[in-house]
Amino acid sequence: MAIKIIKFDLPINGTKVTTLEALRDNLTDEIVPLARSGQLERWFKSRQMQEQAQAVAAAVSQHAKDKALFLALCALLEVEVHPDDVSAIFDAPPKAGQHVKGGKYFELYEELKKSYESMQENPKSIWESKITEIKIPISIGNSGYIEKWAIREGALVTAGQTLVTVETNKGRFDISATFSGVVVEKLLDNKNPITKNQLIAILYSLEN
Repeated sequence: MAIKIIKFDLPINGTKVTTLEALRDNLTDEIVPLARSGQLERWFKSRQMQEQAQAVAAAVSQHAKDKALFLALCALLEVEVHPDDVSAIFDAPPKAGQHVKGGKYFELYEELKKSYESMQENPKSIWESKITEIKIPISIGNSGYIEKWAIREGALVTAGQTLVTVETNKGRFDISATFSGVVVEKLLDNKNPITKNQLIAILYSLEN
């Protein structure tokens, strides 16, 4: 006989949320102890969101520091948070600073970069499946240089948005994002030389 999983409300920000959208709207640093206790994972499972539940469990196992886990959970929930707000929560001296409800700017550079690097030695996971390497297309030339980046590390990008402009032996080209995501790392600077199929950036996909 299968055990039935009973739905329950998740207590956060002085309310009890029942939907993913409500969780995003009420996200605070309270999400960290909820994740570490396993309550957040069980909440997702109770709503048949197995992929999100697995991602929470993976994030908890990978991030020992609360700030890193908070940023990873923001990425999972697709909630934008300003880095100053995160610092006010986790880096301020005791009794200094307050968290800001519903901060709406995305900053994931440091933690996503660390996750990407650690994944080179760890088994494939849901996080690894969302990491994409951006390379110089073979079709635009054999050699050239970075003319100008149109984005910064940590920035949100949308499908079709120009990432970088390059000059090659075949002409001037814009390389665009093919999905919505976050810029984890730019591996070259403006005016750096490039070759065909060269890795130039790492993006974290926000698409399913």
